[in-house]
Amino acid sequence: MRNLSPAGPLGLLATIVPWRLLAVGPGSQGGTARCVFLPVLFLTEGRRVTAPLVLRADLLPLGGLRRWGARRQALRGHGEPDA
Repeated sequence: MRNLSPAGPLGLLATIVPWRLLAVGPGSQGGTARCVFLPVLFLTEGRRVTAPLVLRADLLPLGGLRRWGARRQALRGHGEPDA
C-alpha cells in the first residue's frame, strides 16, 4: 500500500494559486479599465452607449476566448508546445 503524504497536494496548490492570481489579476484589471474607459470616452464625445450592460459584459469573456484560440492556433503552427 502506498503511503500518501499531504505535502504533495499542498505543494501543488502552493504552485498553482500564485499563477492563477497572476493570470486573473491583469485580466480583471483590463476588463475593469475597459468598462470604465469606453463609456467615459463616449460621454466626452457626446455619444451614448447603446448596447445593454448585460450584452457588453457577456462579450468580454467571448473576446478573451477568441484571442486565446487564435494564439493557441498560431503557436501550434510554429511547433511550440501546446499550452
